[in-house]
Amino acid sequence: MKRTLCAILALILAVSMFSCSSDDGSVIETSAQTTAPATPETEVVETEEPGLPEPDLPYETYEGEEFIMMSRIDDAYTVPYFYVEDQNGELVNDAVYKRNLETEEKFGVDIVGRDDAAPYDTVAKAISSGDFVCHVFWDKYLLLFPEAMEGYYLNLNTVPHLNFDADYWDTNIIRDLQIMDKLYLMNSDIYMYFDCPRFIYFNKGLINQYQLESPYEHVHNNTWTLDTFAEMCKAVNEDLNGDGKFDNQDRFGLWYESPQYFLVGAGIEFSTVNSEGIPEVNQPDERSVAVLEKLKRIVTSTEYSLDINKTAAGADTKGLNIFDYGRTRFAADYFLFVQNGAGCTIQFKDMESDYGIVPNPKFDENQEDYYHLMDPYSYAMSIPNNNTELDKTGMILEWMSWKSNQLVIPAYYEITLFTKRFRDEEAKNMLEIVKSSVRYDISYFSGMDVISTYGNSIAKGNLISSFEKRQKLFNKQIQKIIDKFEKIQH
Repeated sequence: MKRTLCAILALILAVSMFSCSSDDGSVIETSAQTTAPATPETEVVETEEPGLPEPDLPYETYEGEEFIMMSRIDDAYTVPYFYVEDQNGELVNDAVYKRNLETEEKFGVDIVGRDDAAPYDTVAKAISSGDFVCHVFWDKYLLLFPEAMEGYYLNLNTVPHLNFDADYWDTNIIRDLQIMDKLYLMNSDIYMYFDCPRFIYFNKGLINQYQLESPYEHVHNNTWTLDTFAEMCKAVNEDLNGDGKFDNQDRFGLWYESPQYFLVGAGIEFSTVNSEGIPEVNQPDERSVAVLEKLKRIVTSTEYSLDINKTAAGADTKGLNIFDYGRTRFAADYFLFVQNGAGCTIQFKDMESDYGIVPNPKFDENQEDYYHLMDPYSYAMSIPNNNTELDKTGMILEWMSWKSNQLVIPAYYEITLFTKRFRDEEAKNMLEIVKSSVRYDISYFSGMDVISTYGNSIAKGNLISSFEKRQKLFNKQIQKIIDKFEKIQH
């Protein structure tokens, strides 16, 4: 990902304009113009494009045909990675603008962006009524996977020109979500998917105040485990208002939203796809029980951890949702640790204390790798099954994914994250660990109750017996997925 300064500055050289139009419905369209305004001539030194080689695609021009991309609007996960109306001086925005403009020029297309309140539903209704609404769209994993089982999307393995061996595609999805050689959800560098796996932020000011060893050192020494994490959480508990009790006015080691990200970090796989392409629910074992016991001691503590609801209970949140409010408390030194993705760094930009990031803790030192569960509310890409322009779609998505790797990724990853938000070079190494260890989960994305069974067992300590009671239900749910995938002909 390293880029020279010249390569980075080249991201913002292109100046052009977007026009915006809207219809009377819930969909807003933006259409890129391929003619840029005149600019003073400047001597430009031609340099070789850095990074990955350009994909080898046949020459095609589509003489102004539309290429329609749809994505969700008015959502906490909405980001301007797909299309933007105009340049505004913000690096990522302008890199997306430049990428789309160059895509239009290369293929002779008019990129049309459609914002929709519920793309998965709009696409399904359009297909059912015989209407065409887009060539490709992005929506939440949790919503896309059930629709994929109903056959609304194309098997991406059948779309020409898509080279999933290239580094700008997320091959972790193929490992975890491809069933019987059928793949209906995917991601590439068009969407900054590495924003969405959950990892750990830590407050460096509190590390120093309580004389704790840096989590960075624990990662380097392979001692970043649940036991280490628990001891560090325990070390930070302070009755700030002196009322003799611990509540949301005091300081804690951990603020957390949900325990499943810790479970995955400790190596638990709720479901997997076997070597024959068949999904399976994994049975808990003694190790699973041990993970749950260690996590229970952390998240059920009333003295050194606080969950999202207790943090906001009775507090003046100043109009913030409970998620954003909890993160403001981390930024104000009320918590040592908070778990979230890279996208929330913008909320820490004015934080007085320095902060760092580390992977989710391992179960113990014998665990070989770190693991990070993808947020099921983040976005994936699908292609509607009534898209008949697959050559055009495949070429544009392949080239745009590569171009995103050249333009948008450096603007966000190198400049926005590591120049403006993260505050030390070590954070880059930590995020590389996170990016390389992302996991997806069919049981989660398909709405099964596997993760909730683990969650309910944290307090009750009855994981094995709970699974035994629900085994028939899990088998039935998995078989339903298999049956539906077998029926899909595209």
